[in-house]
Amino acid sequence: MKTVSVTELTQYFRCQREYYLERVLGIKGAPYLPFIVGNAVHQFIAYWLHRGTPEGRTFFYKTEESAIKGFRLFFLRKVWPEYASAFNEKEKWQALNIGIGNIKSYMRICAEKGVPMYIEKNLSFPIQNLNCELVGTIDQIRRTNPEWAKKHGLPPGGVILVDLKTGKPQYEILGRDNDQIDLVNNIQATMYWFLYGNVFGTPPDAFTFWFLGGKKGTIVTTTREERDEKDMLDIVSNFMRSISSKVKSSSNPEEWPKTPDSHQCKWCRYYASCYPRIKAHLNTLTTNDDDLPFGVSDVSAPAGGKPYNIQGGEQPTLPKILRGIPRKKADAPWEKDKVLVEKYKTLMEEKKGEDVES
Repeated sequence: MKTVSVTELTQYFRCQREYYLERVLGIKGAPYLPFIVGNAVHQFIAYWLHRGTPEGRTFFYKTEESAIKGFRLFFLRKVWPEYASAFNEKEKWQALNIGIGNIKSYMRICAEKGVPMYIEKNLSFPIQNLNCELVGTIDQIRRTNPEWAKKHGLPPGGVILVDLKTGKPQYEILGRDNDQIDLVNNIQATMYWFLYGNVFGTPPDAFTFWFLGGKKGTIVTTTREERDEKDMLDIVSNFMRSISSKVKSSSNPEEWPKTPDSHQCKWCRYYASCYPRIKAHLNTLTTNDDDLPFGVSDVSAPAGGKPYNIQGGEQPTLPKILRGIPRKKADAPWEKDKVLVEKYKTLMEEKKGEDVES
């Protein structure tokens, strides 16, 4: 029985060549600063900022000032020495300052929210008819206090799944740019929702992304329905069929198409070896759809042009907003494979033409 994680699933549909290099060939990509900072922040929060959790972690830092001091020591003494040879001094301090900003945001968001029930909770659930086991690690599982529950239209004392993001918010709180459709299709939130519900016997009340980038940090909340879980299982099913066919039959890299994207490729650990000479083409070949994760609707606005049935002067809670979002399905990830292959072929033909001219 194959294990399927949310990281593996999103990586495959984001760029099959990246998946092939890392998970089929086992090539270790080059380190890059966002990855280093993100890991450091997650480790520090999980192992040094909390007490009284079932995992028996020890609490050391009670104030924002002491937490920042602790993170600085942790980053410079425990994290950076492993990567120092790959970066210069300026990049070291840049990474440290980004991490400190993340810790500040986390401490502010956490104020008066209490201690998590679980930290880095590993969950797994077998899907017998697909012969696979879904696995995932949820950063935190928390209960909502009355103030938090009222603000987000949730029951007090309910269970909230938390995923920590060290970047800036990816979604408008009120969905002014229609990006809440992206949020309700997010495969990570759906898989964790599914795992928690099946392991604990009841679904959570909400899934939240805590974006620690920016000046103050941002909480973005979403919910899931049965149809979302069904769509996710369809994605897993097609992923299993595709992987089984490709891995067994061939190791030809051309069967694992690249997905050129100016933002995505910039932060890919395989960028240097994958695209040494065609960076200039990325901006010309990408479309608006390329900037969105798979499963995102390309609808520009709900019917009538009004955002999410927001009426009058009422300040709606996030679950109310989400219930008003049209969940139009985008093309399934596997249906886009042909498009990716054609894009890659076009890119290679242009590159060959340049080589001939030069």
